[in-house]
Amino acid sequence: MNSIAASAIPKLGEANSTQGLVNTAWAFAKLGLLHFPLLDAIAAKARALLSAGESSDFERQSLANLAWAFASLGVEDGPLFSSIAAQSLPQLTQYTQQNLANTAWAFAAIAVLHRPLLDALAAESIAKCDLFQLQGIANTAWAFSHLDVCNLPLMDAFASDAIPKLAAFAAQNLVNTAWAVAKLVYDHAPLRKSISAASLRLIRDFDTQQLSNTAWACAAILCADVPLLNALSSSAIAKMSDCKPQDLANIAWAMAKIGLWHRPLLQAISAASIAKISDFQQQNLSNLAWAFATLGLEDTPLMAALASAAISSIGDWGSQSLANMAWAFASLDLLNSPLMDAIA
Repeated sequence: MNSIAASAIPKLGEANSTQGLVNTAWAFAKLGLLHFPLLDAIAAKARALLSAGESSDFERQSLANLAWAFASLGVEDGPLFSSIAAQSLPQLTQYTQQNLANTAWAFAAIAVLHRPLLDALAAESIAKCDLFQLQGIANTAWAFSHLDVCNLPLMDAFASDAIPKLAAFAAQNLVNTAWAVAKLVYDHAPLRKSISAASLRLIRDFDTQQLSNTAWACAAILCADVPLLNALSSSAIAKMSDCKPQDLANIAWAMAKIGLWHRPLLQAISAASIAKISDFQQQNLSNLAWAFATLGLEDTPLMAALASAAISSIGDWGSQSLANMAWAFASLDLLNSPLMDAIA
C-alpha cells in the first residue's frame, strides 16, 4: 500500500476523476492505513475541484464516502469538510439512508459541528426514517448526541421507528442508541424500557466497553433498572480480567450514581483495579475513589493504591479531580497525609 500511495501522490494533481480520489481514500480508511502525504494530496485535490466549480462530479455517494474515509482515520481537514458540507446540502434529498447516516457519523467522529448541515440531515432523515436500517438509526443518533445536538423531531421519529426493531439490534447498535439517549437526556419512557429489555437479552454478549457504556447510560438518566443492572454486574464480574481502567471506573461510578450496592461486583472491581492501578489516568482514579466513598465502602487496600497512584501524577490534575479525591478520603474518614499534602 505504501508503494501505491507513493505512485498515486504525483498523479493526483492531474486527476480529473473524483471517483479515483474517493476510492483511494476509502481503501486506505477501510484498511486502517494512515498515510498523511497521500491524504493531504487527496484533500488538496478534492478541495480544488469543489472550489473550482467542478463539484458536480462529486455525487452523493462520493461525498459521503470521502467524509467517512477521512473521519474513520481521524483526519480533521476543516476546509475539506466545509466544502463537503456545502456540496452535500443541495443534494440531500437524493441521499440514501446510508449516505445520510454516514455523513452525520463522519462529521461527529471528528467533532465538526456544521449546524446547517445537521439541521438538513435531520429533516431528510425524518422524511426517510422508515427506510433506515438498524445501524443507520444507531449511528445517526450517536452522531447527534456526540455533537450535543438534540433534535427532538428526529429523536421522536427514530424512537417510534426503533422500538419495534430493537429486538433485532446488534449489541453495538443497541449500546450506541442507549448512549445517545442518555447523552442527550432524551426522556422517552417507551424507548428506554425497550432498550432495557433488549439489553437484558443480549447482556451476556456485551464486551467490557459495551457493559461500561450501558452502565454509564443508565446512570446518566438515573435509570435504576435493577434486573438489567444485576445482569450487567454478573456479566462484568465474569469478564473482569478484560476490563480496562476506564471500564472499571465507569461501572463503579454508574453504580454509585444510581445508588446500587452490589458487593460481589465492587469486590471484583477493587481487586482488578489494584492489579491495574499503574494504568489508571487521573479521571479514572478520582471517579473510582468517588464511587466507593459515595457507596460508603471503606476498602482500605484500594484507597491506599488509589492514593499512591494519584500522588505520582497529581501535579497535572484538574480542580474537579482534586476535589473528588479529597472528598472521597474525607467522606470515608481516611487520613492519608501524603495524599492530602500533595493535593494541598
